[in-house]
Amino acid sequence: MSPATLRRRAMRGFTLVEAIVVMVITGILATVVAVFVTAPVQMYTDAVARAELTDAADQMLRRIAREIQLALPNSVRVSADGQSLELIPVKTAARYYSNDYAGTGTALDWSSTSNKSFTIAGVVPSGKEAIAAGDSIVIYNLGQGITNADAYAGGNRAAVASASGSTITMSSNVFAAQGSTQFMSPANVFYVVNQPVMFRCTPGANGSGNMRRYWNYGWNASLSTPSGGQSALMAMRITSCTFAVSNIATTRSGLILLQVTMEANNNKDGPITLVHQVHVDNTP
Repeated sequence: MSPATLRRRAMRGFTLVEAIVVMVITGILATVVAVFVTAPVQMYTDAVARAELTDAADQMLRRIAREIQLALPNSVRVSADGQSLELIPVKTAARYYSNDYAGTGTALDWSSTSNKSFTIAGVVPSGKEAIAAGDSIVIYNLGQGITNADAYAGGNRAAVASASGSTITMSSNVFAAQGSTQFMSPANVFYVVNQPVMFRCTPGANGSGNMRRYWNYGWNASLSTPSGGQSALMAMRITSCTFAVSNIATTRSGLILLQVTMEANNNKDGPITLVHQVHVDNTP
């Protein structure tokens, strides 16, 4: 074979048939690989989405639970539709001198509405817990609907006009206005509280709902969605939620149920549901 022939054979490329065969084989291999790779990738993506939903729901429920545990006894209440939960946050607590106190301090007067000042017994709250004008004082709260023992209605809640050292001056003496010492605290304990806080769930199809926290909207005797104040978004992608309360003032403790269902948009694996129970102290 001459050198010229060898050179021509060495320079010859693929034929059309060879190229088509290679393309077909490559396509078959790519299809096989795609079939085996797509499913695990999709499973991983779905697992990440569900983990993110679970983490968001867990953080939200834990936040609500912490606030419930720091709330005024017997102040947690739930709307009829189970989608709103309201509570009164406690800033601090202290003791007052009773009417029969014979010391140098000033007792909290339960008989004369003109006496609006009293002296804190024991340690005076300081720092973040310091009592200041604008705070409210609540004594012996038994819950909604109980006259003179419902902080939302105001029968046992007095606004602080000023606080100087251990002396607290109220805007009005609502405790003397009760006309009875029936709801005096057996341990002479009073709570200093801030305005109520509400958690409101608005469910939506395909994860379009959300949970919001409301505050600084004032006091309402009955539970209703706030029309003012401030609010912040806590979580999205909520399809349903349920708040329930077993909170009887005559028992020492109550049980709050928190349940939320969340779903990612077009999540083929379905929604995730978390349930959280919170035990609370009812002792006023």
